[in-house]
Amino acid sequence: MPSSPDYQYFIGVDIAKSTFIVSCSSQKNSQKFLNTPVGFKDFYEAYQHIIQDSLVIMETTGNYELALIKYLLEQNVKVHQAHALQVKNFVLSLGKRTKKDKADSQS
Repeated sequence: MPSSPDYQYFIGVDIAKSTFIVSCSSQKNSQKFLNTPVGFKDFYEAYQHIIQDSLVIMETTGNYELALIKYLLEQNVKVHQAHALQVKNFVLSLGKRTKKDKADSQS
């Protein structure tokens, strides 16, 4: 049976049409980037010291995530596209009732 990969970090991304918010399991603060090729590069450079040891997780959000996923895969970054309803149910299971982009990226 194949072994599961070991990730040192989990990077959550809450993505919208023009921006995305990033939270990392090892950091308290979130960062906001433009949902453009320049923003993708800025995100990659900001997290370059940990991104290859990380799993990037983002919700499916009206296809706004597709360009970022493509960019990250081209950089050999491991990405998981989470189903929005499953993410919502997970957040509710933690007792959180808020719907905010920063909170979503941390979930």
